[in-house]
Amino acid sequence: MFSRPDTGISALGISYYEWKRKIKNRAYVDSLLKEGLLSEKQVAMLRGHMADKAIFSEIFGSMDMSVRARKINAFHPDMTVVIHYNVNEKNTGWTKTTDKDFVMTFVGGCVTSKDLKTLAGRLNLLRLLISPDIENSVKLCSYAVNHLSADLNVPVAKKTDATYLNERCLATPVVGVYSRDLALTRLIKGPLVYGEPLYQDNAKECTMLSGYCDKIAGANTPTRLELVADAYYKAIEDYVASSQKK
Repeated sequence: MFSRPDTGISALGISYYEWKRKIKNRAYVDSLLKEGLLSEKQVAMLRGHMADKAIFSEIFGSMDMSVRARKINAFHPDMTVVIHYNVNEKNTGWTKTTDKDFVMTFVGGCVTSKDLKTLAGRLNLLRLLISPDIENSVKLCSYAVNHLSADLNVPVAKKTDATYLNERCLATPVVGVYSRDLALTRLIKGPLVYGEPLYQDNAKECTMLSGYCDKIAGANTPTRLELVADAYYKAIEDYVASSQKK
């Protein structure tokens, strides 16, 4: 099950620009408030004539994540794969490439005090404490890290390789697997792998990601992305095989 129906379409079923037009309708805003997808504080922020970038990152983005998580949890998947591509955090503006390239994965946990101020946040912490979600996610991520690193020839990130790994993450027993309080690692229930296979602003990756393509389901797909998909597939196979041995 995919949480978003198509490229450029959010989990809400519309694009950002369609959503931006719809929020001018008070009835639509009220429906989002009722569903808990929008807060009164965010409504006030929208009235403050925010720039598109701020609206997208501070309001629309979090709403999209919440809807995605709700869809996933309603589906009750055996596992969830969050597919993302990283960048060098210090390559601000992305006007040039970087020589850094790492693979890493994230699981839930590393709960912050901010999350404990709400009932939902405290219930989530309780879920993480009494369920095997983190342990199973670490196991799934360990297979993903190994296959992604080996198949893509990308080194596994250590805590010292990124500021956020050192300051906002907890290391797990597996190198390259970190506990981080991201929206999707926090909201999604069950085993998950939030994968960061490579740095897309790496000089070599830029070339490979825009290089030779195969036709897959009618779409031009760089060989590099095929390797990523195949690595995830092998990780899932390993995880299922190990689970069946119990």
